[in-house]
Amino acid sequence: MKTHNSYLSPDKIALTKLQEQSPRFCYGLEACEHHSREVWIEANKYDSMAIQMLFGNITSHNPKEGLVYLKKRLWTLLTWQPVYLTVLSTHHFKRIPDLSSLKQKVTNASISGYQIDSILQVNAEHFSHINLSAERLLSYFSSIRRCIPQQIQLKAVQANELIIDCLLLALARLSEVYPEHSLELLEDLAQEWINQVDIERQLGHYRVEFQNSKSKIQVKRKTDYDYPPFNTRYAYSTD
Repeated sequence: MKTHNSYLSPDKIALTKLQEQSPRFCYGLEACEHHSREVWIEANKYDSMAIQMLFGNITSHNPKEGLVYLKKRLWTLLTWQPVYLTVLSTHHFKRIPDLSSLKQKVTNASISGYQIDSILQVNAEHFSHINLSAERLLSYFSSIRRCIPQQIQLKAVQANELIIDCLLLALARLSEVYPEHSLELLEDLAQEWINQVDIERQLGHYRVEFQNSKSKIQVKRKTDYDYPPFNTRYAYSTD
């Protein structure tokens, strides 16, 4: 007996699988229905009102924090879902998400929940996928930056640093959920992602290490700009 998926195109089946797997990949990364009274952010509409509202909510929830923290928090919220969707699509489904159709749901001072129309099939290996996925991801972030009022925008180098941090966490999570991705492969993939994001090498040379720690994958990144050189700057856990 045929299932419902028998009547769907391969692209639709892949999209359905992505939507099913995304909450398992990361808590809060969940496909949602769009209701009229909700606030959603769509980069292709170049509408800054939703982003300004989100920033106001972040400020209200963090009254003791300075402007730099608030800017970083805004950018982190705007970018985490696109990054996790891209890593999951690229390295598990071997497809590229159509981020031009991405809508992100705003809830108070946070972003959680998305809608996306399609993920695109490409015939390429891991590293070729990264080139194509990074191009679309950076294009999406460029559109998002144009929606952010100048006074609450991060500098480009700071924005790229946070993107890389998020990519490293997403790759660590990939190995936890799908253990067929070895830590050695993740380190190679991470370096390729970094090369694609930090094209002008503004952030210095990176070293990335993924380690098993108490059944969790930790990722450490080190750069030329740390003092002393290559001292651990961040140690992340996917807890």
